[in-house]
Amino acid sequence: MRTFRFHSGVFDASMLELVASVRALLQRIKQLRASPQAAAVLRFGPFRLDTLRRELLRNEQAVSLTLREYDLLYFLLRHPGRAFTRGELLQRVWIAASDGYEHTANSHINRLRTKIEDDPREPHSIVTAWGVGYRFDDGNA
Repeated sequence: MRTFRFHSGVFDASMLELVASVRALLQRIKQLRASPQAAAVLRFGPFRLDTLRRELLRNEQAVSLTLREYDLLYFLLRHPGRAFTRGELLQRVWIAASDGYEHTANSHINRLRTKIEDDPREPHSIVTAWGVGYRFDDGNA
């Protein structure tokens, strides 16, 4: 029955979520393949993000990041000055549909700020783009 519904174009909610996740995954694979020569080291302030080792260093001292914190920071560093909605971050970093889980992006941004900002309550690197979401400020935005 489910196969018939799939082939006839009728989807239940779980199938729509699956389709959205697969599309997001394919988009991410396409992006990764399009930029094989991406910079091995991204720098900002006293930080150095080594993309080959998946490691963040502050003044040559390792900063512990979770997998998602690293992916989020890497994504934002690759798009300095551009504001992303929470939903866009979920789709592009978590590879998930954005419905209902936007607080996940907020939580990860807040934890990341505590690790890279001098004062997480007054962030200068990962800033809130009011009415939109978040952006990485490289000082030129």
